[in-house]
Order: sequence, then structure tokens, then C-alpha cells
Amino acid sequence: MRALSYLEINTFCILIILLLFSCHMGNGDTRPNARFFRGLLISLIVYALLDMLCGLQENRIISPAPWVVEIMNVLFFYSAATISFLGFLYAECEFGDTWFHDRRRWFLFSLPLLIQLVTIPLSLYGKFYFYIDAQGRYTKGPLYPLLLVLCYSYLVVIGVRSLYALFQKSNYAHRSEYLSIASLVVFPLITGVIQALYTGISIACMGATLACVQVFVNLQQAQITIDPLTQINNRSKMLHYLDKCINRQKSGGDRKLATYMIDINDFKRINDQYGHLEGDTALILLAEILKQVASRFKGLISRFGGDEFFVVLEARDDEEVDRFRQELLDALDAFNASSGKPYELTISMGLAYYDPALTIPDLIGAADQALYRNKRRNKRGEKGRGYFH
Repeated sequence: MRALSYLEINTFCILIILLLFSCHMGNGDTRPNARFFRGLLISLIVYALLDMLCGLQENRIISPAPWVVEIMNVLFFYSAATISFLGFLYAECEFGDTWFHDRRRWFLFSLPLLIQLVTIPLSLYGKFYFYIDAQGRYTKGPLYPLLLVLCYSYLVVIGVRSLYALFQKSNYAHRSEYLSIASLVVFPLITGVIQALYTGISIACMGATLACVQVFVNLQQAQITIDPLTQINNRSKMLHYLDKCINRQKSGGDRKLATYMIDINDFKRINDQYGHLEGDTALILLAEILKQVASRFKGLISRFGGDEFFVVLEARDDEEVDRFRQELLDALDAFNASSGKPYELTISMGLAYYDPALTIPDLIGAADQALYRNKRRNKRGEKGRGYFH
């Protein structure tokens, strides 16, 4: 009966994952989080196949040679560790972190995975995590709980970060995103621990599959209003938000409505000299820096098109408007000082305030004109500091 459940549950999960993978490959999404998600799906297929084979072997439906059983179990734990790590990387993208170009942080965050990759096969001889007994049965060792801690440490980090973000008032507008990330943790963590404690129950794959379905649904929904490359709001979302802000202004809102048009200096040179993939990376990095700075202000950031970004701010006064500009430029300076990139990521900015006489196209046009006036000033003056008046 258990053998049949392994076969049915894992086959069903594999079919679901293959369907998700096929649909996700068809949408042309090239963002880092999309690539990590596809890697997660591939790893989960491998995990489900190995889980099914191990279950059939444990129930004596198949009887491979002992060395084959050892390889199956090593690869099983390798796939589980890879799934957890890729889930962590996907979540880090969703949180908007920009550490992916920092080799030291890569090593630090990869350490639990590296420890598992080295120690799991050694366990067959040291018998500390698990081993295969004389009858060819999988047997837990005294340090098996440590293996679980190493494997699930990534999921615990994701869960803690999600909960922290959910309780931050500044993240109110992103609560649905953080709930989606939290769902990546709940199902796999609960079902994985249950299967680890009660060997012979096949539910871990089902929990991971449910989490992937939830993530896929949220990725698809995000495509409607989110720019597929930078993962910030697209022009359509910005226009709807700007329209609501203008309606608040007409109703006697007590805040100033300011808009910035922003673009990357020498973006064509980055594309021509370092390639279009590096150009995409520059756009993603600027979007992440914009998200970090904008989280401290009331407003919305969006990709307008090409290398242009648009920011809508509802500010208390002119000082707050200028503070956004200064914090953004300071954040770019800090990034350039530590990024190790062969180019500096610098911007030009154009500011336009809402006026009742202006329509939405007029307001966007005014910010755009201010941007190009300042780009000409940047070429003659202090390059990269975003001249403004």
C-alpha cells in the first residue's frame, strides 16, 4: 500500500511540475527570480523521481544493488538541499536584495549547501547522517537532525524574513508579495519534517509542489502590472496610480504630488561595450536601488520603458521631494563604491510637480523635458549627480 502511495503521489507531482515548467518556459521571463524558479522546478522533478525510487526500494518492489541504493539516497538528499537553496535565492530576489554580485556573500550564503554536498556522501562510511545497512535498508544516523537543520535552514531564514517584512508598516503595499514568499516555506517545511520523522510517508514532494503552484500563480499575476525584467511596476500600473493621486489632489489632498523621470547615463555604452545582458543587469540593479530608497517614502516607482524609470511621490513638502533625490544619489554612490562593476551606474533626473492645468500626458512630458535638460547639463558639468533645476 505504501509503495502504491509513493508511486501515485510522486507521479502526480511530477506531472504538475512538468506542466508548471512548460507554462513558465513559454512566458519568456528572463529575470533572476524566474531563472531560480525554473531551477527549483527541475530540482523538484529530480527529487520526486528519487523519492519514488527510494520508496519502491524500501518497500521491496525493486531490489537494486547496495551501491545503487547508496547513490540514490545521496542524490535524494542533494536534490532536497538544492531545492531549499534555490527557494532561498528566489525569495532573496523577491525581497529585492542586490548581493548577488558579492562573491563573499555568495560564499557565506552557500555554506550550508556546500557542507551538505561534502558531508552527505561521507555519511555512508561514517554513518553519522544515514547509512545503508547490510539488508540494503536506509537507516538514520545520530547526526540526522543536523542534516535536517542544514537543509531547512534556508527555509527558516525565508520564513523569518517574510514575517518581519509583513509586520513592517512601510511594507503595507507589498503584503501580498511577502505572503506569497511565506507560502514557499509553510508547505515544504511542514511536510518535509513529517516525512523526515516518519520514514515511509510520502508527502514532502506534495508540499513542495503546492508551494510551487502558489509561486507560479503569483508570478503570472505579477506579469499583468509588473515589468518582467526589473520586477517593479510597469507603465500601466503607474498611470493608474498617478490618476488616483491626481484625484486625491482634486479632492483637497494635503500632500504635494511630484514626479521624477529618471534614466541611466551612457546606457548605450554599457550595452555596446559589455553586452545586452549586462545592460539588463544595470536596469535590474537600478530598479532594486529605487525600491530600497522608495520604501522610505510615500509613492510608486515604475519602469517607463527602455532605460527610463518614473517615480510618483506624494510628499509633505519640497524638502521631502529633494530628500528622495539625494538619498537615491547617495545610494548609487554607495553601490558604485562596492559593486566591482567595470562601469559606474549613474543617472539623470527630471522633476515636475502636478498642476491642475496639466493632464497626465502633460505632467509626464514636463518631467521628461526636465530630464533631458538635466542630461545636457550633466554632460557639461558634474557627471552622474543628477542635475535637477
